[in-house]
Amino acid sequence: MLVQGSCPRPRFHFESFAELAMPSRSGRALRADWGVTGTPGEASTFITGRFIRYGLILLVGLCLLWATPAQATWQIPRLIEFGNHTYGLEEIPMLGLWDYGPGSIGPGTQKPPPFEMTSSANNSGYVAQFGIRDSKLYLDKITGQIDGKTRRNEQIIPGPQFPIVAEWFTGRIHVQVGEYDNERRESNAVIIFHVEKGIVRKTDFAERMTLPGTWNGLPAPTGPKAE
Repeated sequence: MLVQGSCPRPRFHFESFAELAMPSRSGRALRADWGVTGTPGEASTFITGRFIRYGLILLVGLCLLWATPAQATWQIPRLIEFGNHTYGLEEIPMLGLWDYGPGSIGPGTQKPPPFEMTSSANNSGYVAQFGIRDSKLYLDKITGQIDGKTRRNEQIIPGPQFPIVAEWFTGRIHVQVGEYDNERRESNAVIIFHVEKGIVRKTDFAERMTLPGTWNGLPAPTGPKAE
């Protein structure tokens, strides 16, 4: 359900990159029944049989793992600050500025800087943090490695001093202040900012929704006109 107008103060936020990157994992204790009784020969035969059996299970598991497609590497999240809290950003606003050539999904017209990919967790080569305040979408800071050196802000986008208004972006910014429902595959408590050339024109609130998963936050085109 969408409710237009003012939004409640965010109640949930990410405390750190670690919270985003390292979801909790439930540990599993080792079995306690590995002890055996009987003569040394009987124990040796029993243990050897067990190791052969578990070794075969492990070998089959590895074969299945090699046969499956490689999983995508976790990526360093884009960030956005709103209401004194920092959240993960689903959209990719920089695609409204930079043109990556054939196959680029955004309308950008400028050639992107020659970022060097220093980690498989950052395919774009840069780390950007945005902010929403004063009814504007700001690019607060951006960093990346070029020619072996770390570059920041005006060294990457020459012009006015940072932070700068993201005038190149038109679309919707979704800020998820609630938790993600894995069972429903929906995001809870989402603030939706309707942005036109860096200016926030309208703000909505959704109790729950499925995020569009597009670079600009707009619904993906469907049908014959999607080509």
